[in-house]
Amino acid sequence: EAEGDDSFGVPSESEMCKKYLKRPRSQKTPSPLQLKTQRKRIKWILLTRSRLTYVAGYQNHMRGEQ
Repeated sequence: EAEGDDSFGVPSESEMCKKYLKRPRSQKTPSPLQLKTQRKRIKWILLTRSRLTYVAGYQNHMRGEQ
């Protein structure tokens, strides 16, 4: 499983879009590999979201200090 974007487990934006577009809509039963990448994507999204909220909260905190 050499995807090339897996060095940090963070797929690049274009990779994600390509994977998403390549996937046929009619596929109702996802393969184990798809489930794995989906789980990875969800984890990545959650991670980024929490990081962004953390950064935003930190910036607000710094603004409040001044």
